[in-house]
Amino acid sequence: LEQQLATGSAKLIEEKRMVAEISNLRKSKKILEGFSGHVSTAEAEKAKLDSLRDSLTAIDPQRDAIRTEIDSLKSQLAALDGERKGKMENYGELADARKAAKSALDAEFDKLRALRTENRKQKDEWFAWQKEDRARKQEVYKARRMEENEARLTVQAEKEREAAEIPAFTDEINQCTALGKLLQSFVSGPARPETAPSSGSATPLSAPAIPDGAVLLKKKDEREEDFMVMGGGKKGKKGKKQPAPDKAKPFKLDFETIDQLIKFGLDLPVTANDIPATIAALDAKKTAFVDKQKEQTKANIEKAEAKIAALKAKVAAGEVIEAPVADPEV
Repeated sequence: LEQQLATGSAKLIEEKRMVAEISNLRKSKKILEGFSGHVSTAEAEKAKLDSLRDSLTAIDPQRDAIRTEIDSLKSQLAALDGERKGKMENYGELADARKAAKSALDAEFDKLRALRTENRKQKDEWFAWQKEDRARKQEVYKARRMEENEARLTVQAEKEREAAEIPAFTDEINQCTALGKLLQSFVSGPARPETAPSSGSATPLSAPAIPDGAVLLKKKDEREEDFMVMGGGKKGKKGKKQPAPDKAKPFKLDFETIDQLIKFGLDLPVTANDIPATIAALDAKKTAFVDKQKEQTKANIEKAEAKIAALKAKVAAGEVIEAPVADPEV
């Protein structure tokens, strides 16, 4: 066809047909050339396939065992699926029951929360009331304590003032007077005239009857020593006779009288002859007390007022007054 086409002897229509046929033939040739390559490839693949078939044939026993195991697993799976389906039939009821139980539990929790809230509220109210009650009681206690302190202060102030207004050295002056009367009773003869102190406010000494506790001893022959029981005074020497113009009266004093004389710092009279000197010393003591009485009474009043002022300061500071008020010093 190519040669005929090259000679140009064919007609135009034939030439076109020949060109088309040549083109088709060339395409067929190419296809055939590619098919030969495919054939070789297919033969190789066929050989591989045969090899795989041989291998598959060799593992057929294993495949049967695996298939048997698969069938067993499928049976188990089917049983489990049946069991699951049986259980799933009650799932709706269980879900409804669970939902109802959850709703009931939520309702109970709501009640519990409401109760806790109410309980907390009541506890807060109770604590607030308790705090207010404690504050009220504290105020009442403070007011009562202040009232008691003021009452105690009033009583103690009255006691302080009453004690301070008593003339100072009253007890000492009275003791001097009583001791003078007692000692005067030992002096023989008429009663000693009363001596008035310089201020004129002391009680004069007199010679009354012998008071209780003082005992006169009878005179014994050949005995001129005087003694005093438990008095700590001087004793005369035994066996000596000392004639005197006026014989002394033996006598003794009770313990209380001795204690009072020692308290005033006076020498104890050993004989009746020592009594006048002791009485004079008592008069001097009494006069000294009377002279200092007004000044000491004023000092006692000032001291009492200062103590009352200190007590008032303690009461104002809220301190409790409990200690008893002591007698003013003289």
